[in-house]
Amino acid sequence: DIVSKREHLYQFWRSYIKRPMVLVGPSLGAAVAIDFAVNYPEAVSKLIFIGASVYAEGTKDMTRMPKFVPYAGVFVLKSLPLRLFATRLAFYKIPDGLFDWVQIGRLHCLLPWWEDATVNFMITGGYNVINQIKQQELPSAILRQVGQCGHIPHVEKPREAAKHVLDFLEGDSLDKADQASSLSSTLVST
Repeated sequence: DIVSKREHLYQFWRSYIKRPMVLVGPSLGAAVAIDFAVNYPEAVSKLIFIGASVYAEGTKDMTRMPKFVPYAGVFVLKSLPLRLFATRLAFYKIPDGLFDWVQIGRLHCLLPWWEDATVNFMITGGYNVINQIKQQELPSAILRQVGQCGHIPHVEKPREAAKHVLDFLEGDSLDKADQASSLSSTLVST
């Protein structure tokens, strides 16, 4: 569930990083980053969202639904036809080795615990950070776009996405005084 994910990341930060970090959240990871930054602001100096997926309202309350329904959904999520379709949608231009990307994109689905973990995550509601977005103060937010690119610019156009990230980090480092007083962010969008 969300609390477990947040606490796991916090314990990792507390054990190994121990200073404010730049937290990068691609896709649904942007919701993870927002949730973490709201709950542990001392751990985050900057947020970078890539192809952010943060305005979905989670999976809602599925606790009264028969268990076979989310398991059926998970079965479809990991199916080769859906993964092929989703991978095709994620790219602006069909990449060479599309089937290889499909296989890479579904590796996590093949882990022995993935189905149960995903069903439990769905039943608990998934991520809904809309209200947390309102709590974020992002006066230094910058939107940067990667043209002719799909949902995963860090994969499809990694040099351009990396340049946007580095430009943001270098530009932000010029004004350390403002950085100390507010959380800054950038959004790399497609």
